[in-house]
Amino acid sequence: MPTSKSERICIENDRLSAVIDSKGAQLRSLKKDGTEILWQGDKQYWTETAPILFPICGGLKDDSYILDGKKYSLEKHGFACNLEFEGQRIDDKSARFVLRSDNYTLEKYPYKFVFTATFTLQDDSLKTTYEIKNMNDCEMYYSVGAHEGFACKEGIEACSVEFERQEAFDACIVQDGLLSRNKQKMLPDGKKIDLKEKYFAVDALIFENINSDSVTLINRENQRKITVWCKNFENLLIWAVPGAKFVCIEPWSGFPDYIDTDKDFTKKNAIQKILPFGTSVKTHIITIG
Repeated sequence: MPTSKSERICIENDRLSAVIDSKGAQLRSLKKDGTEILWQGDKQYWTETAPILFPICGGLKDDSYILDGKKYSLEKHGFACNLEFEGQRIDDKSARFVLRSDNYTLEKYPYKFVFTATFTLQDDSLKTTYEIKNMNDCEMYYSVGAHEGFACKEGIEACSVEFERQEAFDACIVQDGLLSRNKQKMLPDGKKIDLKEKYFAVDALIFENINSDSVTLINRENQRKITVWCKNFENLLIWAVPGAKFVCIEPWSGFPDYIDTDKDFTKKNAIQKILPFGTSVKTHIITIG
């Protein structure tokens, strides 16, 4: 894997500050009025803070897929989170990070691309935009997702997740990191989930094709509210680790493999497609109350 020295870029306005690492263009800190909002990592539970998922979200069966009759190997969540981006501070409130395909990525994912993650502070919000350019004369298949972990020192069960609109709380069933074709009714239809550690004993809560344009993580102990605007993304995951003090709210345009997949990448559930030399843009916004 190519390596180079990482750098961190800080952006800030009069309310928020954010620090982004050039490795993986990963958000490493997000503070409001000096208070850290982001999980800071712990070897016992999860060392990351907010990895970017590209060109897949979740895992592949046997960590492999087939495209145009050829087999490729690709790790869970793809390679972007492990590679160095070119970082550029645009101004005090924004920064841009660029990842370009190279020989290493082409061995795992046979498309030429330019992936740009732009972070912009606006009042009480952090806007993150993913721009994916297809540099090929053929269609390009991909997935992209966010994975921010939010700190909750009072514990998972002090938190609730409130959806903007009524949802059918039918969660996809996870088996060994892959999806079953079946779903389970977690709770009656509604807008709010009071989180329980038992919900995460196996994996994440995975909701397909949600109705809501936003979800809000509410800490009932300190009344902190973090709203994730995710209109551009079809699916939503809520993930935590029992005993740890964080909750991830993850908008995804993508999904793990089904357990009975035939590995055809072009038919993968929730796979996205960009026309030859086209561009796809996905945006999500974190607003801190």
